Amino acid sequence: FDSSTDYTKTIDELASGNVKQDADNVLNTLEKAGRNDARDDEIRRLEVISYSEIVNNQKTEEAQEVENYSDSFMNNTYMDAETVTFPVRSEKVTYDVTTFDFSQTNNKLFKIQNIDFGLEYRPEVSVSIKEFLSEIKLTTSAGDTLVNIKFDNQYENNDSTRRIIGTTPNTKESIGLNNLQYLPSINDVKGLAYLNIDTDLLQGCTIEITYVFNVDNVSENDRVSKKLYDLKYKVDANNLGYNSFLDDTELQDEYTAAGTARNELYASFYSGNVYRNKVKAPYNGTDGYYGKYLGTTYYTGNIGTDDVLSEIKIDKILDYVDNDMTMPIEKNSSNDKSWTVLTDKELYDQGLVSKDVFSMVNTSSRVNGALLQVPLLKLIDTKGISYDSDDKHNLAVSIDDKVSENDQTNMNKSLSKFLTTYLLNPSKSSGNIYMTTLKVLASKSDTEDMTYDNSAEIIQYTSSTGRVTSLAATVGNLDMKGERTSLPNYGEPDEDFTERVTLTPPTGLEKARYYISVAKDTVISITIAIAVVIIAIVLKKNLKKVTFKKFYK
Repeated sequence: FDSSTDYTKTIDELASGNVKQDADNVLNTLEKAGRNDARDDEIRRLEVISYSEIVNNQKTEEAQEVENYSDSFMNNTYMDAETVTFPVRSEKVTYDVTTFDFSQTNNKLFKIQNIDFGLEYRPEVSVSIKEFLSEIKLTTSAGDTLVNIKFDNQYENNDSTRRIIGTTPNTKESIGLNNLQYLPSINDVKGLAYLNIDTDLLQGCTIEITYVFNVDNVSENDRVSKKLYDLKYKVDANNLGYNSFLDDTELQDEYTAAGTARNELYASFYSGNVYRNKVKAPYNGTDGYYGKYLGTTYYTGNIGTDDVLSEIKIDKILDYVDNDMTMPIEKNSSNDKSWTVLTDKELYDQGLVSKDVFSMVNTSSRVNGALLQVPLLKLIDTKGISYDSDDKHNLAVSIDDKVSENDQTNMNKSLSKFLTTYLLNPSKSSGNIYMTTLKVLASKSDTEDMTYDNSAEIIQYTSSTGRVTSLAATVGNLDMKGERTSLPNYGEPDEDFTERVTLTPPTGLEKARYYISVAKDTVISITIAIAVVIIAIVLKKNLKKVTFKKFYK
């Protein structure tokens, strides 16, 4: 059936396949109408999970396709299900056969009916990201600090172990707070952080903006066996003695927990005729292999003692660094602040970004001394400027740590960890990462339009169930060129933006200041006019009381 990543079989209510049981009892159970009589093959299900355990744009868009699935996708996601092995005896003969009558014997039918198979929609997976300002700093060429606005994280229920819901300027530690006009972003309405600084002071200054990104696992609850959970990192699998099952080239090159689990089951149950002859019950993996890694909950609906909640790890965030800024690696290589840059081609070839958001751009290239125009697929902003070029690389990607957050080599410990669902445990559903961007205002032209934006999107995550995101979100499809509007096309929970930082009044603010100025001038004019009228009235009244006296010489 199509797109088995989205579905599982319904809870099976099977009689045990033990041949020692009475055949009639087994068949009576199988033939009951409206009950699932087949169950997913665990080895095949683990192969499917292994294919989609690491989720990117390409896999998400393939899974969300409602028709015309590619052959590759179908080959990687089809599922097998089977009934238990059950005994069937021959029909009981109630008369003595003295002669062989072919027509009489051939017409006798022994029907096994109502062998049913059901499907149900699997719990959905959903991820979200929120981006906030963390610090705005202005320093002179001499190293003096003009402004240093620090923002405090505001946590849900004032609990720092939970998700960040906003940031506010720190009134005690900030420098130059009186120069700030701040309006936070609300939902899809971009906010504003405007610093009123004399432009004569800005030339030669460096502006640094630090952002904080908060990711969240907002999926529905699902469960897998703890045995599968324990294999989520290759290092852990090695420590658990899975060395001999890690190098199977039949699976994808990148390590997956489900791939290792599949290899172990395959080696244990496919040698010789063990697989077909092995009793596949009960579900706890002790007397067979069903449920050893998928878990008891998967097969029965009853939470098993060895089952744990499935989790998600956010592998990669793509940040579109404003084309007037840079993302210096030396400032973004520390703990919880570790980034690299990828080219347009790398993002495209790895299936991390949707092909629909790329634009064909003519770029100049010298071939044998001749300057030629070469069309290339590029990611561009609303002004048509490429984020990736020969002299600028503004497509920043968070470092994907492949080891536990407890490992010393893990740089982004708060981000690169498996997150439980928010529904079950909000304090373990979120992760954070920071980034610093900067610009040196070296010339007068640098100080003419000092407006800086920042946008980010989740482009890859790891799911222990191999489930892709629901239709509400498609990772890696943020359209920064904004063809349909004058702004990037936001709207999905896996993408977000921060307030616009500006050191010169943007259009909206200038209009507001103009109207305020007009209103102020009008009030002054009216006040003067009223004052003149009042003075005139007073003078008129006073003039009536004046007594003219004649003085004679």
